[in-house]
Amino acid sequence: MTSNSRLTYIRLVTRVYIAVERLRAKQRLTQQQLADLSGVPQSRISEMERGVTKHVSLDVLARLAKALRVPAARLISETEERKR
Repeated sequence: MTSNSRLTYIRLVTRVYIAVERLRAKQRLTQQQLADLSGVPQSRISEMERGVTKHVSLDVLARLAKALRVPAARLISETEERKR
């Protein structure tokens, strides 16, 4: 992976994490409640929201999207749309 494509990937992952946190808060869910709904460990959700980890699998993305009742694509595009 080139440094430019790595930077693009990190930006994408960061957008996903921001979207997850915003949608979780909007739905008034705690991290633990989202973990229970999605099957993603609460510690992983915490790491994502704090930006500790820079990786998200498609499986985790799909499970979080389903638990938040949004299309997975929205997790990727939500923060980009807010900039416009």
